[in-house]
Amino acid sequence: MVYDSMTLQEGKIQTQLADIKNPWPKQMQAELKNFRPSSDVLFTSANATITDQENDLYKIALKANGKALQNFTITGDAVLKAIRAQNISADTIDLKVSSQGSSILISGQADQNSLNINMQTKDFNLASLPLSLPEQLRSVSLNANADISGPLSTPVIQADADLSPINVTKEARIKISANGRYENNLASIYMKGSGASIQELNGHAQIPLQFSLNPFIFDMPAGRALDGVLNLQAQADALAALFLPVGHTMRGDLDINGTLAGTLDNPDLQGSANFKNGFYRFNAYGVELHHINADAQLLRDGFEVKNLTANDAHGGTLKGMGRYSFAKINETNMDINLSDFRLFESDKAEGTLSATLDLQGRSDDYLLTGDINLGQFDIVIPERFQSTIPELNIVEKDEMQQQKDQLAPVNLDVH
Repeated sequence: MVYDSMTLQEGKIQTQLADIKNPWPKQMQAELKNFRPSSDVLFTSANATITDQENDLYKIALKANGKALQNFTITGDAVLKAIRAQNISADTIDLKVSSQGSSILISGQADQNSLNINMQTKDFNLASLPLSLPEQLRSVSLNANADISGPLSTPVIQADADLSPINVTKEARIKISANGRYENNLASIYMKGSGASIQELNGHAQIPLQFSLNPFIFDMPAGRALDGVLNLQAQADALAALFLPVGHTMRGDLDINGTLAGTLDNPDLQGSANFKNGFYRFNAYGVELHHINADAQLLRDGFEVKNLTANDAHGGTLKGMGRYSFAKINETNMDINLSDFRLFESDKAEGTLSATLDLQGRSDDYLLTGDINLGQFDIVIPERFQSTIPELNIVEKDEMQQQKDQLAPVNLDVH
């Protein structure tokens, strides 16, 4: 059977009627196989049994197995009442959703006008969710408790959650605690973090939201005001491991303060970001930046680097400043100056350069211009190659001095 985007391979219904004049059965059992309500969810099997307990009370028992990236199981029961009176409500709801050894428990009551539902989980492994997660988050456990109550048209939601441990590195673990509330068309969330590499991590946000279960409405009004704050003081290695690929290392003191204002259709994110006593290394090429210090301003549509300095620990220096725009490419302008900077340092190559570079945004691309002066480069030539090299043009040191005038600055015009 196919209906719209739903498909069903097989369905069976068995009923037992105590009185043919009564359309509600004494007992009914429904069985579904390979029911796909959407493209990414499949119920391989589902069984529901409804039993008449007299006085217009019916008990429903449910068991289902399925897959949504991960295998899951749903089991539980509830008591339905006032069906014949056409005022249906569900009491003593008791459901359990399990996946990969983790579970969510759902309990409470609901009727056609209101509900009082509790959802909770303990030590829920995020890897059990139908999501693709980075390695650092796959071992994180979630403890959460949420209450949904009030009229279906204007429900109130209160939730508390803890995430831990986020294993950024073997030494650095982060714990995130948050609580949120939805009421009167406003969603609020407050969060804080702690860990060995975090001195301060807290923030809050308020987002306009219209939410209703009956009739179902989920709308975020574009013109309503936003409000939010984020404060972070931490060691950079605690966060860099979440974003940098393998082979890159970063350390230093990070201080970020941001505010969120404006509206959903015109958000205004501003703040400051400071990085002190920093270090960066790219292992594959031996690229190292020492004593990195940077001051940046977070803007509505980008950021502005007020000052960026670093050195290579061999006397070479790097300086930079400028503005980068996410929204308007032509408002991007970045300047970078290198002086005797050691660009590579490995067992295969090492060398220095001096450069004055300017990155200028244009209407639909970027233009990088500047002067580059190459210093001494030492390259180790392997004793053996995969294929024969017909000739190597070897230049002696004395010949290099005679060709000194040929090493003129290189003008770049790249776009």
